[in-house]
Amino acid sequence: MNTLLRLLRHGYARSLSENRGSWIGMTTVTRALLSILDQAIVSGVRFLTAVIIERQCGVDGLGVYTLGFTVLVYLIGTQDNLVVSAYTVYANRFDGQRRREYAGSVVMQYGLLAVLTLMGLLVAGYILTLRSNLVPIGAVFFALAIVIPFELLRQLGRRIAFAHLRVHRALVMDATTSAIYVVGLLLLISSASLTPVNAYLVLAVATAPVGLGWLIFFRSKLAFSRQRLWEHTRFNWQFSMWVFASFLVSTAHLYLVYWMLGLLMGVEATGQLAICMNVALLSNPFVLGIVNLMTAWAAQGLSTGGSRQLTKIVWQAAGMMSLAMFVFSVLVTSFGDIILQTVYSHARTVPASLLIVSVMMVSVDAVSSPFESGLRALERTRVSFVIAPVTLVLTVLLAWFLMHEIGVLGAALGALAGKLTSCLWRIGAFSTCSSLACAEGT
Repeated sequence: MNTLLRLLRHGYARSLSENRGSWIGMTTVTRALLSILDQAIVSGVRFLTAVIIERQCGVDGLGVYTLGFTVLVYLIGTQDNLVVSAYTVYANRFDGQRRREYAGSVVMQYGLLAVLTLMGLLVAGYILTLRSNLVPIGAVFFALAIVIPFELLRQLGRRIAFAHLRVHRALVMDATTSAIYVVGLLLLISSASLTPVNAYLVLAVATAPVGLGWLIFFRSKLAFSRQRLWEHTRFNWQFSMWVFASFLVSTAHLYLVYWMLGLLMGVEATGQLAICMNVALLSNPFVLGIVNLMTAWAAQGLSTGGSRQLTKIVWQAAGMMSLAMFVFSVLVTSFGDIILQTVYSHARTVPASLLIVSVMMVSVDAVSSPFESGLRALERTRVSFVIAPVTLVLTVLLAWFLMHEIGVLGAALGALAGKLTSCLWRIGAFSTCSSLACAEGT
């Protein structure tokens, strides 16, 4: 563990020198703690939202909200993987005007993506409302069309902050958004007007001032050039196309199962799986707090110590993740039923085995994430994608078959099988690629 701990304690010399003007002496371990705190706020508010909606709107309402949330996560992930992932790896290699032009191109790419997604949500919402049983879901799509320009802008700001290891800025943005959002939810509850649609409209109110405020604050660090836009778009696409494709397919392992349940068994079935996943995702403050910085750490390790350093960092991070998720799994297995019955008002219909499978899915994703970051640092993103279509087909076929045999639990087992296969592939792929890099002396 010495290599990773040394990186955590001392950080990256270049990043520290760049930070002297803003936060002197901020070590990487401080950034990690701030990142975990930031993710604790984000995950805590998401968990609180799910609990409130389930208690106020029932399992059906939570199911509708969750289907909307899968779309929101997909759109945010599209921006993160298609636009920001390349920026995270390459931005710190540029200086001065070149960095400002690169950041300006990323902001323009956000604008194009926001317009396209807004139009897509409006069209999808209209199509869904044509069927009477899908009207509530269509209404959520219309609400998401209002949310998405502001939420994508806010997410862009926080991702750029993480790319430059300015974790305190992301923390301020997320804390401000969360405070406004929670106040809005409380007002809806007090007026007895909380619905999944209104919850998303409150999210738009919370994200708009934060996103626009970041853009105004960051404006001096942007330089807009149409000529550079095309150059940077091609540059980003060469790096991001496999990252984006892998994200689309790998995320579908669970989210496609949500939609299969909602369309074939009803939104109550989606709500049951969402209840268990929300408890399992209580591990997110630690897991995503580390994941938010892992790609930057991996890239820095490769720059400072080559592929051998990168390999040590990735394996040690995976070990830390495994240990943390083992402890978390034991706690949830021991007290999960108590948590479900205490927090949720309709948890009696949820089998305990479904919670166990949900925790296993989250654990597999956590262990897999350092290897994905390692492949990105090595610029071997295509390798990560190769297995994704296979595991997606495996997930759909198993979920379809088992869902008809044992219901919601069967669908969850199908998703788990796909995630586990993908994890094993990433471990093998990183081991092979890093060994080849070591042999080449890079």
